[in-house]
Amino acid sequence: VLRDLDHFRAYRLGYFGERVVGEKLNELVGQGYAVFHDVPGQGQKKPFNLDHVAVGPSGVAVIETKTRRKGRARPGYKDHEVTYDGQQLIWPWGEDRHGLEQALWEADWLRNWIFERTGIDTPVKPILALPGWYVHMGPRKPVDVVNHEWVCGAVRGNNVRILSDQQIDLIARQLDALCRDVED
Repeated sequence: VLRDLDHFRAYRLGYFGERVVGEKLNELVGQGYAVFHDVPGQGQKKPFNLDHVAVGPSGVAVIETKTRRKGRARPGYKDHEVTYDGQQLIWPWGEDRHGLEQALWEADWLRNWIFERTGIDTPVKPILALPGWYVHMGPRKPVDVVNHEWVCGAVRGNNVRILSDQQIDLIARQLDALCRDVED
């Protein structure tokens, strides 16, 4: 029973994190972006989903959300802060790369999928969202790591226009068809 309760609590926390990030991303819709949630994909071995995808003037972004509980901090660390040094996430309790490789893999998969469907070869920006954490950002390569409040800014980047309105529409229509073609 305790194992099932822990599993339920982790699932609920993950759902809450994705929802918070998704609601924040919906603010981009009025700025010329199309936003998709739980985009299905097919890997070599099994299906998966992209938590969020945003398509707009600044290009395409895939947003992976990882929600983690705060734990006991090591001496010298604050229990609500995480640092991204360009290679790993430095948490109050230790270091890891949880979510970074996944965000990179998903961006590569989406880039290839868009090219196969549209012929548009556009980079896809990988973003790792950590809702509820204060994120100290080091280098923004290869993944942008942000909290839920900064996710829209990460998608917009420096506001340089990469995609035309026609390209945005074509990519968004393909993603819309993919999201609507899901069995219950």
